[in-house]
Amino acid sequence: MARADHQLHFLLVTYPIQGHISPTVNLANRLAGTAGAHVTISTSISAHRKMFPDLTSADQEVSDGGPISYFPFSDGCDDGVQGHISPTVNLANRLAGTAGAHVTISTSISAHRKMFPDLTSADQEADDNAMIVAWCSQVGVLTHPSVGCFVTHCGWNSTLESLLYGVPAVGMPQKYDQTTNAMLIERVWGTGVRVDVNDDGVVGGEEVRRCLDVVMGEGERGMTIRRNVEVWREKVAEAVGDGGSSDRNLRALVNEIGNVEGWKEKVAVAVGGGGSSDRNLRALVNGIATS
Repeated sequence: MARADHQLHFLLVTYPIQGHISPTVNLANRLAGTAGAHVTISTSISAHRKMFPDLTSADQEVSDGGPISYFPFSDGCDDGVQGHISPTVNLANRLAGTAGAHVTISTSISAHRKMFPDLTSADQEADDNAMIVAWCSQVGVLTHPSVGCFVTHCGWNSTLESLLYGVPAVGMPQKYDQTTNAMLIERVWGTGVRVDVNDDGVVGGEEVRRCLDVVMGEGERGMTIRRNVEVWREKVAEAVGDGGSSDRNLRALVNEIGNVEGWKEKVAVAVGGGGSSDRNLRALVNGIATS
């Protein structure tokens, strides 16, 4: 473990959307509990304002006196970026129209005001068939007993949370690692399905309905998916539990980081005469001189 005469202090900088902030908070709690460390979580002012709407100043540091504090930074978009709202509304309309589903859209209060300027309250629900809130817990949603499946863009955090809480997934990946994660969900773990796009590259309402029917229906594939979900839920719970592989790896990481004197010795050797850093620098200089 770390030396007893100093407390580790971790700085966690996260992308300013809830799907990244919530797992970061979970990691901060684990670091605080495992290592007795102090953790500072830093995200943009726009996200900080959503998390703590009653602050007197948008960039005010927040600490409850415990091991975790929150300190925001300006990313140049202090009012937030609203570019994802329209596609989300389109998806919500397809889900409501094809599956008869109730859909909740969560976005910032500032965006909510722009969408519905005539509301008497900034956080008022839009109508009987939709609810838009400034902040909600995705974990709380996934653990709700009425949730039968998770329509997700297949970000890694959401992908892991669907496994941990045993919720089958309908994957709608767009970019980055999302297509790989959707492949894992459908082909490797067998815990969900991925939507297919039409010839125009668009996911139609009937395709969404088809995937929902597969995942939540009584067919053989749907039942297999739900059985697989339970298997993986147990595996993930074991990994993150006390003594599990995730728990052991986190403790090993904390021990390595906490070994300050050991790292100082390693760096001193690397930059000293004949060390790896010294050799690489000499090789670079020789290469330039002979070119």
